[in-house]
Amino acid sequence: MPPQMKDSVENQILTQAFEMFTRFGLRSVTMDDLATELGVSKKTLYNHISNKKELVQRTVQFIFHQIEEHLDEAMGAGENAIEVAFRVDKMMCHHAEQHNHSMQFQLQKYYPEILQWLNEKRRASIFERMRRNIKRGKAEGLYRPELDEEIIISIYYVRMTHLAQHRDPIFEQYSFREITREILIYHLRGMATPRGLEVMEAILENEKQTEA
Repeated sequence: MPPQMKDSVENQILTQAFEMFTRFGLRSVTMDDLATELGVSKKTLYNHISNKKELVQRTVQFIFHQIEEHLDEAMGAGENAIEVAFRVDKMMCHHAEQHNHSMQFQLQKYYPEILQWLNEKRRASIFERMRRNIKRGKAEGLYRPELDEEIIISIYYVRMTHLAQHRDPIFEQYSFREITREILIYHLRGMATPRGLEVMEAILENEKQTEA
């Protein structure tokens, strides 16, 4: 089978697996269930995926890399570092709102080593992209040049991770989107130069006019 065709088949398998894991849970979905849903023989499925654990692992990796691609698209689309920050936040909120929060619990319970891989990769991915954004903002004169990048990134990451994992009671009053947006604005105000604040205010004003 040509590499392109093999990749296409495996992408189809992993996409379908993710959809079924989201609907029915990690434990409930069997390799037989997946083969039936795909309309292929068990032999065909096992030619691509050796066992259930590999299926879960590769599905998690597949979805993670898809999100990374979307992140990079968002990072390449903004005119400046602050606009990029808003674009990335919007994209991440979209993914978070579609995320099945019980999946994290199921990974912790049944596949802790896969969750550990995901957490490490997610942290490294966010740190690397935020580091790039801060460097760009400094170069553009929008972020304060004396900022300690590692401290700023760590504070932001810990704050967001805590909110996502603990589902604070504030979520009963406000949507995830509203909360993360206020955190981002708070975060940017602390990093921005006077010129950066002007850029941010212009973005917020433009959004108000667009939504009106």
